[in-house]
Amino acid sequence: MSIPRLFELTVVVGLAFGSPAALAAPPLPGSIPDEQLSDYRDRFKVGMDRYNAGAVSEAIGYWEPIYRQLGPQTGYRLAYNLGIAYGHLSDATRAAERLQAFLDEVDARRSQGQALGAVVAKEEAEAHDRMADLMATKGRIRIPVADPSVTVQVDASEPRAAGFVAWVEPGEHTVTFEPQAATSETRVVQAHAGELVDVQPPAPPAAPPPVGPPSALPSATLPLIAIESTTPKPQAKAASERRPPFSPLVLATSAGLDLAVTIVAIVLDSQAMRLRGDLIGAEGSSGISPSDHQRFDTERTWAYAAIGGAAALGAVTAALGSWYVFGSSKHESLIQPGVGLERGGASASALAHF
Repeated sequence: MSIPRLFELTVVVGLAFGSPAALAAPPLPGSIPDEQLSDYRDRFKVGMDRYNAGAVSEAIGYWEPIYRQLGPQTGYRLAYNLGIAYGHLSDATRAAERLQAFLDEVDARRSQGQALGAVVAKEEAEAHDRMADLMATKGRIRIPVADPSVTVQVDASEPRAAGFVAWVEPGEHTVTFEPQAATSETRVVQAHAGELVDVQPPAPPAAPPPVGPPSALPSATLPLIAIESTTPKPQAKAASERRPPFSPLVLATSAGLDLAVTIVAIVLDSQAMRLRGDLIGAEGSSGISPSDHQRFDTERTWAYAAIGGAAALGAVTAALGSWYVFGSSKHESLIQPGVGLERGGASASALAHF
């Protein structure tokens, strides 16, 4: 189909979009809102402009969402357009799917006694010709629906859910089930022109056998001692445990920081005292210059700040330690004894329930 032919269809579809009654074809009741019709019409025209400019992929990008929103009944005329466009891209699978959807809807409308018009009749004839050409020149690989569903990739095409027919060039092809999974399975098939090849999905893994009750042990190998009916039933006992309010790692981190800051404070204070002694020894207590005084004051200020930080962290660590020791909460648990039979007698086992 040539591009001018699609431009003729633009006029036809544009008239249909302009009339809500035309889009309300059976079996869809009611009409499409005017604002939605306007949006469909505008997007269709943009796609047609891209098609006429030779950008077929971009045109499909505009038309496919419209077709999916309208559905195969209301949007059957657009399915014809898409079938032709996919054919230009040599995507035989999608071209055949859209052309067949168009033909199916034409048959359904004709069986209901609807008048289709000369344009649709001409499109129908061309769609039949294209389908016949695909049937004669392409091979077909049919992947039936699987339960549970599996993803299938034919050659390098886009993976799809099982339940489709891939139209391929005659020759050898690979069919990969679950291509993204570590347990993917690939089969090589030969498809001839005009031939339909069925490729069944792999069978799902067998379910594990149900776990039944333990079999009775032979009395000859494991004698059982009967328990008197007067044996008292073990009573459940309550047990308690104490849980700290937070992880001991928090306390250890605080203590480590306190120790580090304390070491820094000692080093800074020692440096300040050493500097003071050096200055007095070199210049005398009355001869220290203002700049040296300022230097000493700076060193001493940092030392005092470190000492204050160490003291603050020490207080925090002490508070955390008190909280950790005295703030533990009590949690109750129920110990339920169970009586079981063991070789040579009865034994009791305890089951904890939290």
